Amino acid sequence: MKDIQIDYSLSPTDLDLNIELLPEFYNPETVGPRLRVMDWHESFVTDMLTNKGFIVKSKPFKKKLKDKDGNIMTRNTKEMDGIHSPRFGSDWQDENAFAERYRCSCGETIGKFYTGQICPHCNTKVKFVDVDLDMFAWLKLTAPFYIIQPLMYIKLKDFFGSDTLETILEFKKEMDIDGYYKEPNTDDKKNPFAGIGMVDFKERFEEIMYWFKKKKKNKAELFDNIMMDKHKIFIQEVPIFSSVLRPVFFTNEDYSYTKIDTCYNAMYGNFERLNEESDGLNQRNIAKVNKNLFRAQTKLMEAYSIIFTSLTEKEGHIRRNILGGKVNFSSRNVIIPDAKLRSYQVRLPYVGFMELYKEEIINLIVKLTGVSYNVAVDEWFKGYRKFDPKIYKIIQYMLTNTKYKNKILLNRNPTIDFGSFVCMEIVEVKKDYDDLSCSLPISILTSLNADFDGDVLNIISLKTNELKKSFDQVFNPHKSLVIDRNTGRFNNKFSLIKDQLIGLYQFCNK
Repeated sequence: MKDIQIDYSLSPTDLDLNIELLPEFYNPETVGPRLRVMDWHESFVTDMLTNKGFIVKSKPFKKKLKDKDGNIMTRNTKEMDGIHSPRFGSDWQDENAFAERYRCSCGETIGKFYTGQICPHCNTKVKFVDVDLDMFAWLKLTAPFYIIQPLMYIKLKDFFGSDTLETILEFKKEMDIDGYYKEPNTDDKKNPFAGIGMVDFKERFEEIMYWFKKKKKNKAELFDNIMMDKHKIFIQEVPIFSSVLRPVFFTNEDYSYTKIDTCYNAMYGNFERLNEESDGLNQRNIAKVNKNLFRAQTKLMEAYSIIFTSLTEKEGHIRRNILGGKVNFSSRNVIIPDAKLRSYQVRLPYVGFMELYKEEIINLIVKLTGVSYNVAVDEWFKGYRKFDPKIYKIIQYMLTNTKYKNKILLNRNPTIDFGSFVCMEIVEVKKDYDDLSCSLPISILTSLNADFDGDVLNIISLKTNELKKSFDQVFNPHKSLVIDRNTGRFNNKFSLIKDQLIGLYQFCNK
């Protein structure tokens, strides 16, 4: 097993992770793959060798030049080595926007007009070539200074404490009368390293870590985790993802860009000033170097926060566009109690059932009445807009004659507990068209972490018999929630809720 390594790493953004087995620290047979922090230097070298990256050496756009009359001659010309380099591809505001998407191998013949033709220079066909999102720009520190990789910074902040880490990294050494910087006060028993700056933090890293390890014995596991990846902590290269995902908006005389570009531009300025100090640290530049390193670190963490938020929060890309969206044959209903229902039963609203079982109802209309599917769709739509007794009879027929019954998945966000998903059987559809609520048994409330004060639950209909049997076996409350999966005893979440206990007490003491 020690020779096995699984690498699912993506392009080297500050959020990418490697997944690999760590048999020297964990038992892979029980733990399986673990998430690991990427080595940014290794990714930088790989990108340089494979022509998937370039070093940022200039500002994003060329300086604006004006003619004798004061008219702007150049406005939005992108620098080849800037963070909006043409290497990333064009955007909708470029003069030849998207023309290079249709090109030959050498790039001499471009444009959709030439699709399928042979380029006279390289003898290859012109075809559609999409934007290469694996292309990265890299901010590079050539001077002997380092900042901290964002994911490792978060681990260090967790280990030291947020305020403690910043107190160490922010340079606050005082100058004596001879012009030399004095070491900060080491009498502070809580943090004798306060104010040493980022350069000294790197040079004294192990000393600092082991000193705090004695003070933070409850974080021994985190200490081991950090030290295992200590070669990935300090970096001189920062990846910048494709400008296609960072659009710039031009006006007649100016332009505006995204918040993350503000961070990248600030870091570029910090790196430029640091690279001027190629001879390393001395008494003349010690304050300048540390302050620029700290500012670059602050902007890097700000960029990380922007990316992380845009991916992970409720309105982020993953939850909104990948995990979110409409699910076929699903609905959301406000829940109300029904004491007559068993633990696995549910009563649905008429409109909700019409949406969940649209295809089945249309199919039964065709089979029972002999009309065409077009007519059946119209009949379904009329019944959806207004209560139809004929459609309701078909619904009742489905409830009594469907093999393995009509089952649904009931879910309450966030899905973080075993009881957040339950498989329920529809025993009745409400006749009142205006009643849009879903009636549930009280016993499943605690597992769903729900109550009857306006909570809305997600409902997904199960279509195939295989799905019904599989979900019923695992998520049926009657089969899976009564017994605690951890202890094998009665599950207290399935017991009487407070309101029921109060009612029972009053009933027994009358």
